[in-house]
Amino acid sequence: MSISRFAPYAVNILRVHFRAGLPWVATELLKDGQKIGNVRLEAEDGRTVVLYEFDSVRNEYEFRRHLSELPQYFFEELPADTTSAIGLYFIELIDAWHLQKSLEKLCSKHVVFRLKGDMQDCWRTSNKPWSPDVAKELRAEFGSAIDVVANEMLELEAEKVADLAGQRPVRTRRARVAANTPKTAGFPASLAAAVA
Repeated sequence: MSISRFAPYAVNILRVHFRAGLPWVATELLKDGQKIGNVRLEAEDGRTVVLYEFDSVRNEYEFRRHLSELPQYFFEELPADTTSAIGLYFIELIDAWHLQKSLEKLCSKHVVFRLKGDMQDCWRTSNKPWSPDVAKELRAEFGSAIDVVANEMLELEAEKVADLAGQRPVRTRRARVAANTPKTAGFPASLAAAVA
């Protein structure tokens, strides 16, 4: 699962805790690398409860607007309502982030791959350090049975994230202008004339 599909949102610092024998995770929610809130997932009666808090009303508004602009195929199943969509978004984001971090750790010392027919969350490793030559050796050995080489997948993901970061507009600060100054005195009239 690609974390770039969640851009500009991400999570950071995943903490796992246990309460009454049930796990819960807490993380920071980021937008463009800046902390904008917190998310917590709790296991409760066989289901996952999603608790979230934004640092400001504006951050929550921007997130909800982003969520409303996602294509219908973003989720595997169409959420019933906005609350469900927010919950699914955070669950999938945290899952993708955790998978990426786990794979990065594995890929730092091994070539990590999956064969067709392997379970989605199961990965095989080669004790050789990553290089494109080792990937060629694996493809020579397993041929078309190789589903994916995680090291290559992570390199492509890093390129996507870098491309997305380069495409985002730079936000400028807005200047504050006092009312009834020469710059604002004719503004409403000029706006009305421009619209008419």
